[in-house]
Amino acid sequence: MKTTFEKFKGFFDSIEQNPNIDIISSQQGFDEADPEELDEMETDFNEETNLKIPNSLKGLLIFADVSLHWASKLQTPSDLRGIIEVPEIENIFRLDRYRIPMYDTQELDSETKGLVSKAYFFDMGVDYEWGTVLVKDENKDFPDLWFFDEYKFFLMDLNFDNYFDIVFQTKGMFYWQYLFCSREVYQQIDYYKKEYIKNIIDFLPQLFPDDNITLLLERYKAITA
Repeated sequence: MKTTFEKFKGFFDSIEQNPNIDIISSQQGFDEADPEELDEMETDFNEETNLKIPNSLKGLLIFADVSLHWASKLQTPSDLRGIIEVPEIENIFRLDRYRIPMYDTQELDSETKGLVSKAYFFDMGVDYEWGTVLVKDENKDFPDLWFFDEYKFFLMDLNFDNYFDIVFQTKGMFYWQYLFCSREVYQQIDYYKKEYIKNIIDFLPQLFPDDNITLLLERYKAITA
């Protein structure tokens, strides 16, 4: 089984070597760590945050900030692009810049305000406007994965064992997270966001012809049925 480092490195290599892709920015802040070093880092993380990091995320403990922003070189919609921005996991719960800004919360209901107060960006979109967030729950060892968009929160049908596998499949294309929300959520979003999601299905095979997007097609059919 590939390590977290091997998966990330393979993903970045596949993007950067793809003639269909224009790299806007790239920061590969990852490295390999031996199991003993990771065990020590896991202990320190758990003690500092009062959380228990899942085994599938332990490999991120050796990572600094990782980011990739790409655009299509083909004759596709001009805004066809992807972004991945994963902070150093130790900093997610430490630095205020990974909290959701509170300045737009006056009109929110109490439940949403509560989620905002407990949410931390885990994989950010453009300018913190949307992204995957971790929402703390005092009854759980580690926060759940939610999608945050326009001060709305949607619990995703993903876990930490498969999250980055899906990121690598979708290439971080804008609003890919809606593919892993419910059909009811999809029906309520704006038309232009539905176009972004449709573009994932229509253009990924052109940009990455060797990739298998069967799972993404299944998810798309489920939410659009």
